[in-house]
Amino acid sequence: MTRDDETELPVEDDLRRPDRVARLREMESLIERALAAVSPEHREILLMREVQGMDYDGIAEVLRCRKGTVKSRLARAREQLRIRLVELGGEL
Repeated sequence: MTRDDETELPVEDDLRRPDRVARLREMESLIERALAAVSPEHREILLMREVQGMDYDGIAEVLRCRKGTVKSRLARAREQLRIRLVELGGEL
């Protein structure tokens, strides 16, 4: 990063800090454990949407259901995941 007086200012990469890396790993582990605790139906739809990035229409096509059904299942899946995260001691 360059200042107005043309001198350079080093930019610290937050993602490389050991404490930050450790915290991200803890969060990842917690999410994995919470995902394993939700129903297979909810886990499947969460992974399609949040990991694979599928849109509602694509999910509806794969699951052979209506778009409204996808939305309601996702809402229930997210709530189930939230509950599991809290049960495992996660902070929301």
